[in-house]
Amino acid sequence: MAALFTANGYGGRWALSSGGSAIFMARLLEDGPAVKYLEQACPQRHFAVCAYLDEIKSYHPSTFTFPDGRSAENTLSSWFLYAGPLDQLGGYRAEEAEASTIVANTLLSYPLSALRAAIGNAFQQLVSFRTVGGVSLLAYPEWYGVSTAIQSVFGPVVYEHYRDSRQMRGLGFGWYEALNYFHFVILGGSLMVLIAYLVRRFKSRAFYGTVLVTILMIGNAFTMSILSNPAHRYQCRVIWLVPLIAGCFASAQIAGRLKQNHRRGVPYDGPGGPRAQEPGANS
Repeated sequence: MAALFTANGYGGRWALSSGGSAIFMARLLEDGPAVKYLEQACPQRHFAVCAYLDEIKSYHPSTFTFPDGRSAENTLSSWFLYAGPLDQLGGYRAEEAEASTIVANTLLSYPLSALRAAIGNAFQQLVSFRTVGGVSLLAYPEWYGVSTAIQSVFGPVVYEHYRDSRQMRGLGFGWYEALNYFHFVILGGSLMVLIAYLVRRFKSRAFYGTVLVTILMIGNAFTMSILSNPAHRYQCRVIWLVPLIAGCFASAQIAGRLKQNHRRGVPYDGPGGPRAQEPGANS
Protein backbone atom coordinates (compact mmCIF):
# COMPACT_ATOMS: atom_id res chain seq x y z
CA MET A 1 0.00 0.00 0.00
CA ALA A 2 2.86 2.39 0.82
CA ALA A 3 4.45 1.66 -2.56
CA LEU A 4 1.17 2.34 -4.39
CA PHE A 5 0.60 5.60 -2.52
CA THR A 6 4.16 6.70 -3.26
CA ALA A 7 4.06 5.80 -6.95
CA ASN A 8 0.69 7.45 -7.53
CA GLY A 9 1.69 10.47 -5.47
CA TYR A 10 4.79 10.89 -7.61
CA GLY A 11 2.51 10.75 -10.64
CA GLY A 12 0.33 13.54 -9.29
CA ARG A 13 -2.42 11.88 -7.24
CA TRP A 14 -2.15 10.68 -3.64
CA ALA A 15 -4.27 7.52 -3.83
CA LEU A 16 -4.12 3.74 -3.84
CA SER A 17 -5.29 3.68 -7.45
CA SER A 18 -4.84 6.44 -9.99
CA GLY A 19 -7.64 5.09 -12.18
CA GLY A 20 -9.94 3.21 -9.82
CA SER A 21 -12.97 5.42 -10.38
CA ALA A 22 -12.80 4.93 -14.15
CA ILE A 23 -12.82 1.15 -13.66
CA PHE A 24 -15.70 1.42 -11.18
CA MET A 25 -17.62 3.62 -13.63
CA ALA A 26 -17.14 1.03 -16.39
CA ARG A 27 -18.59 -1.61 -14.05
CA LEU A 28 -21.62 0.57 -13.28
CA LEU A 29 -22.08 1.27 -16.99
CA GLU A 30 -22.24 -2.44 -17.73
CA ASP A 31 -24.61 -3.11 -14.83
CA GLY A 32 -26.90 -0.27 -15.96
CA PRO A 33 -27.21 2.29 -13.13
CA ALA A 34 -24.54 4.62 -14.55
CA VAL A 35 -26.27 4.63 -17.95
CA LYS A 36 -29.54 5.65 -16.28
CA TYR A 37 -27.79 8.42 -14.39
CA LEU A 38 -26.03 9.75 -17.49
CA GLU A 39 -29.29 9.78 -19.44
CA GLN A 40 -30.71 12.15 -16.84
CA ALA A 41 -27.55 14.15 -16.12
CA CYS A 42 -26.00 14.68 -19.55
CA PRO A 43 -28.41 17.45 -20.69
CA GLN A 44 -27.41 19.54 -17.65
CA ARG A 45 -23.93 18.37 -16.58
CA HIS A 46 -22.26 17.91 -19.99
CA PHE A 47 -19.75 15.28 -18.88
CA ALA A 48 -17.11 14.41 -21.47
CA VAL A 49 -18.33 10.81 -21.50
CA CYS A 50 -21.77 12.04 -22.59
CA ALA A 51 -20.44 12.33 -26.14
CA TYR A 52 -20.19 8.53 -26.19
CA LEU A 53 -23.45 7.76 -24.40
CA ASP A 54 -25.32 6.63 -27.53
CA GLU A 55 -22.41 4.37 -28.45
CA ILE A 56 -22.37 2.93 -24.92
CA LYS A 57 -26.13 2.30 -24.96
CA SER A 58 -26.02 0.56 -28.33
CA TYR A 59 -23.03 -1.66 -27.51
CA HIS A 60 -23.65 -5.41 -27.52
CA PRO A 61 -21.19 -7.88 -25.95
CA SER A 62 -19.16 -9.67 -28.57
CA THR A 63 -16.95 -12.74 -28.61
CA PHE A 64 -13.35 -12.30 -29.71
CA THR A 65 -11.66 -15.35 -31.23
CA PHE A 66 -7.89 -15.60 -31.01
CA PRO A 67 -5.84 -17.12 -33.83
CA ASP A 68 -5.42 -20.40 -31.94
CA GLY A 69 -9.19 -20.91 -31.75
CA ARG A 70 -9.80 -19.86 -28.14
CA SER A 71 -12.33 -17.14 -27.50
CA ALA A 72 -13.10 -14.48 -24.89
CA GLU A 73 -16.12 -12.27 -24.32
CA ASN A 74 -15.63 -8.55 -24.88
CA THR A 75 -18.07 -7.07 -22.35
CA LEU A 76 -19.19 -3.45 -22.21
CA SER A 77 -16.81 -2.60 -19.36
CA SER A 78 -13.86 -4.28 -21.12
CA TRP A 79 -14.69 -2.50 -24.35
CA PHE A 80 -15.02 0.86 -22.56
CA LEU A 81 -11.68 0.50 -20.79
CA TYR A 82 -9.51 -1.15 -23.43
CA ALA A 83 -11.02 -0.60 -26.86
CA GLY A 84 -13.61 2.14 -26.50
CA PRO A 85 -14.13 5.69 -25.27
CA LEU A 86 -11.67 5.81 -22.37
CA ASP A 87 -8.69 6.30 -24.64
CA GLN A 88 -10.47 9.18 -26.44
CA LEU A 89 -11.29 10.68 -23.04
CA GLY A 90 -7.59 10.88 -22.23
CA GLY A 91 -7.08 7.66 -20.30
CA TYR A 92 -7.46 6.72 -16.65
CA ARG A 93 -5.87 9.78 -15.08
CA ALA A 94 -7.63 12.31 -17.29
CA GLU A 95 -11.04 10.73 -16.66
CA GLU A 96 -10.53 10.03 -12.94
CA ALA A 97 -12.11 13.22 -11.56
CA GLU A 98 -15.16 13.04 -13.80
CA ALA A 99 -15.54 9.30 -13.16
CA SER A 100 -15.44 9.90 -9.38
CA THR A 101 -18.35 12.34 -9.68
CA ILE A 102 -20.36 10.00 -11.91
CA VAL A 103 -19.79 7.03 -9.59
CA ALA A 104 -20.80 8.96 -6.47
CA ASN A 105 -23.95 10.41 -8.06
CA THR A 106 -24.92 7.07 -9.58
CA LEU A 107 -24.73 5.34 -6.20
CA LEU A 108 -26.78 8.13 -4.60
CA SER A 109 -29.38 8.07 -7.37
CA TYR A 110 -29.74 4.30 -7.82
CA PRO A 111 -28.51 2.59 -4.64
CA LEU A 112 -30.82 -0.45 -4.85
CA SER A 113 -30.03 -1.15 -8.50
CA ALA A 114 -26.32 -0.90 -7.79
CA LEU A 115 -26.67 -3.18 -4.74
CA ARG A 116 -28.59 -5.86 -6.67
CA ALA A 117 -26.00 -5.83 -9.42
CA ALA A 118 -23.18 -6.00 -6.85
CA ILE A 119 -24.69 -9.07 -5.16
CA GLY A 120 -25.10 -10.84 -8.50
CA ASN A 121 -21.54 -10.00 -9.54
CA ALA A 122 -20.17 -11.13 -6.17
CA PHE A 123 -21.91 -14.51 -6.41
CA GLN A 124 -20.57 -14.98 -9.92
CA GLN A 125 -17.07 -14.11 -8.68
CA LEU A 126 -17.35 -16.45 -5.69
CA VAL A 127 -17.76 -19.51 -7.94
CA SER A 128 -15.28 -18.38 -10.61
CA PHE A 129 -11.84 -19.78 -9.81
CA ARG A 130 -10.73 -21.80 -12.80
CA THR A 131 -7.10 -21.88 -13.84
CA VAL A 132 -7.46 -20.37 -17.30
CA GLY A 133 -4.30 -20.55 -19.37
CA GLY A 134 -6.10 -19.05 -22.35
CA VAL A 135 -6.18 -15.60 -20.72
CA SER A 136 -2.49 -14.93 -21.39
CA LEU A 137 -0.76 -18.03 -22.75
CA LEU A 138 -2.11 -17.80 -26.28
CA ALA A 139 -1.09 -16.79 -29.76
CA TYR A 140 -1.52 -13.03 -30.03
CA PRO A 141 -2.17 -11.47 -33.45
CA GLU A 142 0.44 -9.09 -34.90
CA TRP A 143 -1.67 -6.01 -34.18
CA TYR A 144 -2.19 -6.89 -30.48
CA GLY A 145 -0.44 -4.78 -27.84
CA VAL A 146 2.02 -7.48 -26.74
CA SER A 147 3.14 -8.15 -30.30
CA THR A 148 3.50 -4.50 -31.29
CA ALA A 149 5.43 -3.75 -28.08
CA ILE A 150 7.94 -6.52 -28.78
CA GLN A 151 8.32 -5.32 -32.37
CA SER A 152 8.88 -1.68 -31.46
CA VAL A 153 11.06 -2.14 -28.36
CA PHE A 154 13.14 -5.22 -29.11
CA GLY A 155 13.26 -5.20 -32.90
CA PRO A 156 12.62 -7.71 -35.69
CA VAL A 157 15.15 -10.36 -34.59
CA VAL A 158 13.58 -10.80 -31.15
CA TYR A 159 10.10 -10.60 -32.68
CA GLU A 160 10.90 -13.52 -35.01
CA HIS A 161 11.98 -15.61 -32.00
CA TYR A 162 8.74 -14.61 -30.32
CA ARG A 163 6.70 -15.68 -33.35
CA ASP A 164 8.49 -19.05 -33.34
CA SER A 165 7.79 -19.69 -29.65
CA ARG A 166 5.57 -22.52 -28.41
CA GLN A 167 3.04 -19.95 -27.18
CA MET A 168 2.66 -18.26 -30.57
CA ARG A 169 2.38 -21.63 -32.29
CA GLY A 170 -0.31 -22.68 -29.81
CA LEU A 171 1.60 -25.68 -28.48
CA GLY A 172 1.78 -27.25 -25.06
CA PHE A 173 -0.86 -25.44 -22.99
CA GLY A 174 -3.85 -27.77 -23.28
CA TRP A 175 -3.04 -29.30 -19.88
CA TYR A 176 -4.42 -26.18 -18.18
CA GLU A 177 -7.96 -27.44 -18.64
CA ALA A 178 -7.09 -30.87 -17.24
CA LEU A 179 -5.52 -29.14 -14.23
CA ASN A 180 -8.93 -27.78 -13.23
CA TYR A 181 -10.36 -31.27 -12.68
CA PHE A 182 -7.57 -31.95 -10.19
CA HIS A 183 -8.26 -28.62 -8.47
CA PHE A 184 -11.99 -29.31 -8.19
CA VAL A 185 -11.38 -32.74 -6.62
CA ILE A 186 -8.97 -31.25 -4.07
CA LEU A 187 -11.40 -28.42 -3.28
CA GLY A 188 -14.37 -30.76 -2.87
CA GLY A 189 -12.41 -33.07 -0.56
CA SER A 190 -11.15 -30.10 1.46
CA LEU A 191 -14.68 -28.79 1.97
CA MET A 192 -15.83 -32.16 3.29
CA VAL A 193 -12.85 -32.29 5.67
CA LEU A 194 -13.65 -28.79 6.93
CA ILE A 195 -17.33 -29.56 7.50
CA ALA A 196 -16.59 -32.83 9.32
CA TYR A 197 -13.92 -31.19 11.48
CA LEU A 198 -15.84 -28.04 12.38
CA VAL A 199 -19.13 -29.76 13.19
CA ARG A 200 -17.31 -31.50 16.04
CA ARG A 201 -15.55 -28.31 17.13
CA PHE A 202 -18.33 -25.75 17.05
CA LYS A 203 -17.30 -22.42 18.65
CA SER A 204 -13.65 -23.51 18.94
CA ARG A 205 -10.70 -21.39 17.84
CA ALA A 206 -10.53 -23.43 14.65
CA PHE A 207 -14.22 -22.72 14.00
CA TYR A 208 -13.86 -18.95 14.45
CA GLY A 209 -10.66 -18.90 12.39
CA THR A 210 -12.43 -20.65 9.52
CA VAL A 211 -15.36 -18.25 9.77
CA LEU A 212 -12.94 -15.32 9.52
CA VAL A 213 -11.23 -16.73 6.42
CA THR A 214 -14.64 -17.46 4.85
CA ILE A 215 -15.72 -13.86 5.42
CA LEU A 216 -12.49 -12.62 3.85
CA MET A 217 -12.98 -14.84 0.77
CA ILE A 218 -16.54 -13.56 0.34
CA GLY A 219 -15.24 -10.03 0.85
CA ASN A 220 -12.67 -10.60 -1.88
CA ALA A 221 -15.44 -11.69 -4.25
CA PHE A 222 -17.50 -8.58 -3.46
CA THR A 223 -14.53 -6.21 -3.72
CA MET A 224 -13.12 -7.49 -7.00
CA SER A 225 -16.46 -7.99 -8.76
CA ILE A 226 -17.83 -4.60 -7.69
CA LEU A 227 -14.74 -2.50 -8.37
CA SER A 228 -13.68 -4.41 -11.47
CA ASN A 229 -15.18 -7.40 -13.32
CA PRO A 230 -15.86 -10.97 -12.19
CA ALA A 231 -12.82 -12.91 -13.38
CA HIS A 232 -11.43 -16.33 -12.55
CA ARG A 233 -8.00 -14.96 -11.63
CA TYR A 234 -9.38 -12.86 -8.76
CA GLN A 235 -10.86 -15.74 -6.75
CA CYS A 236 -7.97 -18.03 -7.70
CA ARG A 237 -5.79 -15.79 -5.51
CA VAL A 238 -7.66 -16.84 -2.35
CA ILE A 239 -9.38 -20.18 -3.06
CA TRP A 240 -6.20 -22.05 -2.07
CA LEU A 241 -6.95 -21.08 1.55
CA VAL A 242 -9.67 -23.78 1.66
CA PRO A 243 -7.33 -26.78 1.12
CA LEU A 244 -4.66 -25.05 3.23
CA ILE A 245 -6.93 -24.83 6.29
CA ALA A 246 -8.28 -28.35 5.71
CA GLY A 247 -4.72 -29.64 5.51
CA CYS A 248 -3.80 -27.84 8.73
CA PHE A 249 -6.77 -29.35 10.56
CA ALA A 250 -6.04 -32.85 9.24
CA SER A 251 -2.36 -32.52 10.20
CA ALA A 252 -3.29 -31.29 13.68
CA GLN A 253 -5.63 -34.26 14.11
CA ILE A 254 -2.92 -36.75 13.13
CA ALA A 255 -0.33 -35.01 15.29
CA GLY A 256 -2.70 -35.07 18.28
CA ARG A 257 -3.26 -38.81 17.96
CA LEU A 258 0.47 -39.46 17.65
CA LYS A 259 1.10 -37.41 20.79
CA GLN A 260 -1.56 -39.35 22.71
CA ASN A 261 -0.03 -42.66 21.63
CA HIS A 262 3.42 -41.42 22.63
CA ARG A 263 2.20 -40.55 26.13
CA ARG A 264 0.69 -44.00 26.46
CA GLY A 265 3.98 -45.56 25.44
CA VAL A 266 2.70 -46.89 22.14
CA PRO A 267 5.38 -46.44 19.44
CA TYR A 268 4.20 -45.48 15.98
CA ASP A 269 5.60 -47.20 12.92
CA GLY A 270 2.78 -46.51 10.49
CA PRO A 271 -0.72 -47.95 10.10
CA GLY A 272 -0.67 -51.74 10.13
CA GLY A 273 2.99 -51.90 11.17
CA PRO A 274 4.46 -54.82 13.17
CA ARG A 275 3.99 -53.14 16.55
CA ALA A 276 0.35 -52.46 15.79
CA GLN A 277 -0.20 -56.23 15.66
CA GLU A 278 1.48 -56.98 19.00
CA PRO A 279 -0.79 -58.02 21.91
CA GLY A 280 -1.72 -55.03 24.04
CA ALA A 281 -0.51 -52.53 21.44
CA ASN A 282 -3.80 -50.67 21.54
CA SER A 283 -4.38 -50.91 25.29
